[in-house]
Amino acid sequence: MPGAKTSPNAKRNAKEAKIEKGDRPLRTSSLTEEKIISFNVEDMDNVQDPNHDGLVITLYVANHFIRRILIDGGSSVNIIQHDVLKRMGIPDYEIISKSAVLVGFSGEARDVLEAKEQDVKELSLSLGDPDVKHEDMTGISKDVSTHKFGHDNSFRPIHQKRRKFAPERNTVIQEEVERLLKAGKIREVKFPRWLANVVVVQKKNGKWRVCVDFTDLNKACPKDPFPLPHIDKIVDATASHEMLTFMDASSRFQQIQMEPSDQEDTSFMTPPDIYCYIAMPFGLKNAGATYQRLVNMMFKDKLGDTMEVYIDDMVVKSKKAEDHPRDLEGALDILDHYNMKLNPSKCHFGVGAGKFLGYMVTKRGIEASPE
Repeated sequence: MPGAKTSPNAKRNAKEAKIEKGDRPLRTSSLTEEKIISFNVEDMDNVQDPNHDGLVITLYVANHFIRRILIDGGSSVNIIQHDVLKRMGIPDYEIISKSAVLVGFSGEARDVLEAKEQDVKELSLSLGDPDVKHEDMTGISKDVSTHKFGHDNSFRPIHQKRRKFAPERNTVIQEEVERLLKAGKIREVKFPRWLANVVVVQKKNGKWRVCVDFTDLNKACPKDPFPLPHIDKIVDATASHEMLTFMDASSRFQQIQMEPSDQEDTSFMTPPDIYCYIAMPFGLKNAGATYQRLVNMMFKDKLGDTMEVYIDDMVVKSKKAEDHPRDLEGALDILDHYNMKLNPSKCHFGVGAGKFLGYMVTKRGIEASPE
């Protein structure tokens, strides 16, 4: 109509029509307009599933292409510190906690406690103090298992030349000796045939470990041919289970007693005195075989069914999550019967995935450990 004014809405509609027809984009903006971004099967090309990759897209905004926009899809889990819950006045008994493993975008895995209400059978584990003390580990009965050497008599006993340590290392050695004496794991000896030095090494957590250099003694001991399990087979047998529990024995070897006639051959020198082991120490040639023989006997009715064990690494596995309390209770009953102690700080109860012998084992299968 001649002389009539064009309404603002008509002008905007005309501009949008030109954009849809492929005309040169006009400088236009609408802050109130909502556009839906959707994806279909074609957008999944070249995407390997499952994955932990971030979602990055390209959009045309205000006459410009923004080529890299990271989409925040929301958190798959909500994380809150335990001390925050305390400050909020939420008591521990209102939180049903279970261990879980979270994997971030970088592939780094972290163990967390998942506060989640579930209708499952509760087990009273009574783990107590997570710092397991030497005196709490009375050990496996010597009627069940002991460690024997079986010396090759063609080797002459050796007394190693005494090594010197810095004052701070001597303090670490003395503290360890006092703990072992209190726990009944070592005793004094006067005239040993074999005599070795101690070795002080730093663990991953920054603490110190006191070991003994049994190099010479190990040469005089024939190899125990008892076979250890094939790692690949037991890892394969652990995958594809809905729920798992990973257990680690505390101070594994020292829960087994030395054969009394072989105790003095484990003698080692310290600044104040000479001692020998009553319990099987770390570093002996056939210690792993002795331990595997024990756990094979302990769990003979469960291996390959609801459990897999490689020396001190134990996993309880359940095809269905609802069966896990029963399977776990059976394993704990055996541990209790033989008086084998666990290290709670290295145990993960009722999880869907976890590290086992260098692999990430999940319901979906096996993945390389991020570490």
